[in-house]
Amino acid sequence: MKKENEIIKEETNTTEITTALEKKNLFNTLQTAVGLKDVVNTKITIADVIMSDDICYIISTNGEAYATNSSSALKDLKNIISIFGDYKNLTVVPRLKNIGGGKTVIQLFID
Repeated sequence: MKKENEIIKEETNTTEITTALEKKNLFNTLQTAVGLKDVVNTKITIADVIMSDDICYIISTNGEAYATNSSSALKDLKNIISIFGDYKNLTVVPRLKNIGGGKTVIQLFID
C-alpha cells in the first residue's frame, strides 16, 4: 500500500490544465461548487479531485464541482486512490451516515 505522503504527492499532480483559459474556467467552477451534502444519493462520475488544506473539490465528468470539508469523505477519497490507483471515471455516491448525537458524516460509495 502507498504511504499517505506518496498519495498526497500524486494528488497534487492530477489536474492536466495548461492554458490560461482552462485555469480560469477551473477556478470559476470551483468558486461555484455545490456542497457535497447537497447532492446526497446522486451519482457523480469523477474527472478529477483537488485537495487543499481545508477543503476538497470533486470535479465531475459533466463539469460540475462539489466541495466538502468532511474528514470522512476525504478519508474515503484517499482509500479510493489507494485501492484503485486513480479517481478518473469512477462513479461515487455520497451518502449521509448518522454517527449519533444528531451528527451525520458524508461517506462515499462506489457505484
